[in-house]
Amino acid sequence: MGGAGTIDYFHGYRKIENDKKTARFWFGYGMSYNTYEYSNLQVLCPNGISTTGRLQVEVTVKNTGTMVGDEIVQLYIGYPNSTMRHPPKELKAYARVTLMPNESKVVQLSVAAKDIAHWNMTTNAWVTEKVDHTVFVGPSADPTTLKSVNFTIN
Repeated sequence: MGGAGTIDYFHGYRKIENDKKTARFWFGYGMSYNTYEYSNLQVLCPNGISTTGRLQVEVTVKNTGTMVGDEIVQLYIGYPNSTMRHPPKELKAYARVTLMPNESKVVQLSVAAKDIAHWNMTTNAWVTEKVDHTVFVGPSADPTTLKSVNFTIN
């Protein structure tokens, strides 16, 4: 019954996006009786973060529906200036927020710089590249629903 198989470095939503395809249901997609609006995405450390620091962001989420609801706010990191092989973005943090109809809340999310590091097979070490990265925040991995802003690791 056993057989050898190979799993590519890119799989799941990472492979779909890397192959420039559109998923029917993106990672994190969920059914809800409500709709939510995301706005005012900000990096709280505008001068960048150190390789031992933390990326801190905030975003305003508003329940635009008619019922009380829970929304899962997802934070992804993108690597547009990387010299290493990366998927277009990776989930790094999330937070659940409960909102009354028409209520808005500021949601804060945080990621340690070490959690943005990748294994370098040439040097056999974890590397946190000191370049501009992109933070994406939204309800799922669907690129059409994500807010984005750049930040630097110094």
